[in-house]
Amino acid sequence: MKNTEKIASARREYNNWVANETLEDYSLRFAPKSFRKWSEFLLMGTALGGISFLALEAIGAFIAVTFGFSNSFWAIIVVSFMIFLTCLPITYYSAKYNIDMDLLTRGAGFGYIGSTITSLIYASFTFIFFALEASIMSQALALLSPKIPLPVGYIVSSVVIIPMVFFGVTFINQFQKYTQVLWVTLMVAPFVFVIWKDPDAVTNWINFAGKSASGAGFNFLLFGAAASVAFSLVAQIGEQVDYLRFLPDKEKENRIRWWLAVVLGGPGWIIIGGLKMLGGAFFASLAVSKGVGYEHAVEPIQQYLAGFGYIFSDHRIALYVAVLFVVVSQIKINVTNAYAGSLAWSNFFSRLTHYHPGRVVWLIFNVTIAYLLMQFGIFATLEKILGLYSNVAIAWIGAIVSDLVIIKPLGISPPYIEFKRAHLHNFNPVGFISMIIASVISILAFAGLFGQAAQAFSPFIALFTAFLLAPVLAYLTKGKYYIAREDKHFRNLADRSKILCSICDREYDPEDMAFCPVYDCPICSLCCSLDSRCHDRCKISEERAEPVTALGRLFQQKISRHMGSKTIKFMGIFLSMAGVVGIIFWLFYLNEISASPHMSDYLFASFVKLFSAVLMIIGVGAWWILLSHESRVLAEEELDQQNVRLQSVNAELGERTAELTVAKDRAETVAKALWSEMELARKIQTVLLPKNPLISGYEIAVSMDPAEEVGGDYYDVISVGGFDWIVIGDVSGHGVTAGLVMMMVQTSIHTLLIQNPESPTSHLLSVVNRAIYENLVKMDESKHMTIVVIACGKNGFFDFSGLHDDMLLRCAETRKVETIKTDGMWIGLEADISEMLPASEFRMGMGDCIVLFTDGITEAWGKDGKMFGKERLANVIGEFGDKPASEIHAAILDALKDYDKQDDVTLFVMKRTS
Repeated sequence: MKNTEKIASARREYNNWVANETLEDYSLRFAPKSFRKWSEFLLMGTALGGISFLALEAIGAFIAVTFGFSNSFWAIIVVSFMIFLTCLPITYYSAKYNIDMDLLTRGAGFGYIGSTITSLIYASFTFIFFALEASIMSQALALLSPKIPLPVGYIVSSVVIIPMVFFGVTFINQFQKYTQVLWVTLMVAPFVFVIWKDPDAVTNWINFAGKSASGAGFNFLLFGAAASVAFSLVAQIGEQVDYLRFLPDKEKENRIRWWLAVVLGGPGWIIIGGLKMLGGAFFASLAVSKGVGYEHAVEPIQQYLAGFGYIFSDHRIALYVAVLFVVVSQIKINVTNAYAGSLAWSNFFSRLTHYHPGRVVWLIFNVTIAYLLMQFGIFATLEKILGLYSNVAIAWIGAIVSDLVIIKPLGISPPYIEFKRAHLHNFNPVGFISMIIASVISILAFAGLFGQAAQAFSPFIALFTAFLLAPVLAYLTKGKYYIAREDKHFRNLADRSKILCSICDREYDPEDMAFCPVYDCPICSLCCSLDSRCHDRCKISEERAEPVTALGRLFQQKISRHMGSKTIKFMGIFLSMAGVVGIIFWLFYLNEISASPHMSDYLFASFVKLFSAVLMIIGVGAWWILLSHESRVLAEEELDQQNVRLQSVNAELGERTAELTVAKDRAETVAKALWSEMELARKIQTVLLPKNPLISGYEIAVSMDPAEEVGGDYYDVISVGGFDWIVIGDVSGHGVTAGLVMMMVQTSIHTLLIQNPESPTSHLLSVVNRAIYENLVKMDESKHMTIVVIACGKNGFFDFSGLHDDMLLRCAETRKVETIKTDGMWIGLEADISEMLPASEFRMGMGDCIVLFTDGITEAWGKDGKMFGKERLANVIGEFGDKPASEIHAAILDALKDYDKQDDVTLFVMKRTS
């Protein structure tokens, strides 16, 4: 993957319904091993629990009443056999790869978006049969209590299901388990008692003609029409695999249990289902023999009421038991219908909207649609609805089965099922086009365009057209539309431990993960499905090319480049919306003509006119949807361009940052070396200054704290030739240069005193100044220094010269602090300062102390915005002057601790003791 544009990842937060897999049941995901904790037989029982639906009896009764015994019997047998064969490979692959019907469809020839249509087909199956089952339950409630009108029964039958399906397969497992015995008992008992007490009932059924034109005999066309209604049950396998995807992995230890669960819980449903349809046909003949009209004989409550009449002589008790059986049966199936519908709608809308509010939301949506269908009277139009639906459903199933049993064994398609968006084309013509062509042909046949025979056998046409066309298209396309890009990161990963999704920050099995080159990180299948920003940039242009682009090029050549594309998109939206609305109009039309057949021509003309008017509104709506979409696309393209610019700027910043990092590393290396050198200079300076100076008859306490590593302050006590000297000074500024000047002064003074210990203080400073001045000129440095040199005499007399901060002398006798001014000249400013260095003297009595300091003390700033100052220093000296020199020294530093010291601080305290 080259030059894939990167997008900054954003943390996706799912709401509690989506994040809680107890509620969500991995509705859009591979079912991980950690969640598949139930036994094979429990899941098989749960899957078979859905076979309780009494629509089977209603369908069997309907085709028996409409087409007679022979036609209905053989239609049920043939359709059951064909459903078993088609369901077996679907169940096997779903259980093996732990995926539901929609995810299986994606990888079995339809593509990521192509399976959206099949999700709608499957969702339609669930709400159609939910409505049928709830209608049957409502009929039972209405028969039990005439005070309960059908609309109220519809609401009760619908709403009671929602909380039961809320917790998904976790609750449904337990519900099916604990109701299974009651249901089986109530279902089997009526048949046993009827055959026991009335053996002729079977003979009557065999001779039952119903409303059939051929009587009880066989008619080829009527057989086909009966099979068309029964074929609508083919999509039931989707509900079976919704449970069987949670089967544990097939191992050597459980392979027999696993296969039993797959065969009996999957295609095995039609064995029981076929028997139930035959049972419905049998009970319909029984109900008619008891005086029930054909219209009501197809109602399961009437059928089982007749059956329970053979067990209970009291009609009221028989009614109660029959209603109980109907309610239990319908709840058992409708929890499955509602659950499967919530999965189908989740898959459908997640791809269209890139949004997933949670399976629970689509559960309520599915139940609401079913309720509306009940209000429209779906039970009255059973034949037309199921006949039309079966043509589309069987085409879908035929294409999938063809992929699984022909195309995969031939090696044209991958041997595994790929379901992740990141690795699939949007459309795969193999399954998708096969289904569309087969559906169109069979629906036209169902409408009578190809004659009566084709009309009767339209589902067979759909099945074999899709089944045979899919391998042809797979061969012609060489299977290149199955995989858009290979999974090189996680499919063959040796370590099968969970992997963190970088988008939602949750961990999933490797089977549910893909690597996203756009976000440059691992991403789970759901986050990948819901992403609306990447626009499939993980698939290069050749891989993203879909089979419909040839049609697009044709329109672009004949019309214009942009209008051709718009025309195709408009037609797609318009035809989809018109098709859905057309089906709704058709259902309403069927409902109306069933109530008023003599007005069929008038109703047809009225519906056509109304539909034509609605088509104009649909056209406007289609353009609005298209233009809104293109507006959003343009906005996204502009954002993408800005993103590219930002990425370019970011790349440049990255380069600059790298350069700065290198420069910073170099600077740090230099600084480290410099600090090492400065640390060495500090050590040298510290060694040069006396640590514990001594003068006979005096206590001395002294310290220096430089503002930087090397300071410019200087103090010294020099004893040479029987004489003692005290020096204190302060070089302007601080740092390395100031430290160097200080060391030059210190060296010069020591050298001169060694040569002439009796040198006057003024002469000493004059010579030192000349040497320092010449060196500063050579260094081209503008530095100067305040300094005072004190020569210790006898009996407490001291001579001094120089210019520095005034000295503070505390008199022990008067307890007052006096200021001793220094009136000399800075050194380093002029070559000759001999005339500017007057000699002065002071005397210290017994107990007196003198304090020498630099301006780092008096110019330190306090929190109150004021400097420490000489006055405050004098007050501390006056307060602690009677103490030893060390305590006076400590008291001054303690008073100074809360002040901000921005310069070198030197403090020299000397007290006369003898």
